[in-house]
Amino acid sequence: GGSGSCTPNTGTLAGVDVEVNGRTVSLEAAQVQNAAKIIAVAQQLKVPTNGQVIALMTALQESNLWIYANTSTYPESANIPHDRDGKDHDSLGVFQQRPSAGWGTVAETMDVEYSAKAFFGGPEGPNGGSPRGLLDIRGWESMELGAAAQKVQVSGFSDAYNKWESAAKTLVATASGSVTCDGGELGGAALPLDPGFNFTSGYGPRDVTVPGASSWHPAVDMQHWPG
Repeated sequence: GGSGSCTPNTGTLAGVDVEVNGRTVSLEAAQVQNAAKIIAVAQQLKVPTNGQVIALMTALQESNLWIYANTSTYPESANIPHDRDGKDHDSLGVFQQRPSAGWGTVAETMDVEYSAKAFFGGPEGPNGGSPRGLLDIRGWESMELGAAAQKVQVSGFSDAYNKWESAAKTLVATASGSVTCDGGELGGAALPLDPGFNFTSGYGPRDVTVPGASSWHPAVDMQHWPG
């Protein structure tokens, strides 16, 4: 079982510009906040950075990170908090999950946290491995990111996720700092830091001068200054 919980301080998040296929797309604060909720679930489940990126690539492609109702199929979805109304089969929520395929109830698939838990699946997932979440797919860690997303979603447009990779990485870098976790086994820093500790290298993209080093920093570095 998991320990502790992770929650995003969504009030600290504003809109952000991301790059999609070479053009700039402006996301609103509500979209970034939905991304932060997905990241918080991922951190609680100890999903590594690439899994968080896969989840956001998926949600960007499926819904542009808006919570979708589907009033033509489920009239009751009009009464559940949502951002948009869609009509793709019986798909709902940020991941466009279908209750008819076993992803959850109407209310569950329209809840960002629940739908993220269903997307990730694994031993703590709500679906018991059917339908399969990301963590239920053997070898997902070594797959191309878009291919891993497709394994979960079984979309009719299997290459559609790839164009969102840069945007998803920007969102992980932007929104991760809003998430705080409590509980025994979960790593990470408790904020605010004790006096003397300072951040030295942030999470996300960074300038690299060392040949062969990664331009993506999957951690936050900090140092305790002497004195």
